[in-house]
Amino acid sequence: MKVNWKITNIVFNDNALISAHYFASLSDGQNTVETQGEWTFSEIRNKVPFNELEERYIIQWIEEEASKNGSNIIKSNLEQQLQALNSEKSILPWVKPTFKPNIGL
Repeated sequence: MKVNWKITNIVFNDNALISAHYFASLSDGQNTVETQGEWTFSEIRNKVPFNELEERYIIQWIEEEASKNGSNIIKSNLEQQLQALNSEKSILPWVKPTFKPNIGL
């Protein structure tokens, strides 16, 4: 499954990309899960002048920095949420189950 990304805002200062606000979603055709956040880059991203900056570059940089040991933490959490939606049953049929992330560092 592919994560669908959207960059909603950036902080660009002194010719460097400092952080980016993102929205990410994942769907299996039946259910969709979403998350949003702000990613502050650990290294200065000034490889591309501001007027040449593209959303795909920012998404790529977030994906690179969010990956550890071959696993992307944002995508992994979305997959866990989707799996929880598909496997957990609510006590009350009108209440969605609460997702509890597994944060193993």
